[in-house]
Amino acid sequence: MYVPTGDDATGRLEQAFVAAIACEPIDEKIRKAVKKGKVISQPGMDVGLLCKEKNIISADEYAQWAKKEVLRKSVIKVDDFPQDFGRGQLAEEADSHKPHARAA
Repeated sequence: MYVPTGDDATGRLEQAFVAAIACEPIDEKIRKAVKKGKVISQPGMDVGLLCKEKNIISADEYAQWAKKEVLRKSVIKVDDFPQDFGRGQLAEEADSHKPHARAA
């Protein structure tokens, strides 16, 4: 039987799943605050931190929620490559196949 250790992809997935389940009540508070307009969610903003600052969630809840977010982002980051991924190698290969000019 495979038991994830936490430092591999399956272990991180398991940790993220457990954290997501544990944070469901916190996520619900955050969703309600956004829906009621108590917090304005904007791209790039930490909505959990905004809720903590407005005392919608406690500091402990925010810490738990932030840990869950880190785990969640690490799990969905599986296909996160730089835009130029592999292009440098392709360019080097193309250069090596070009005929070089000979000196006269």
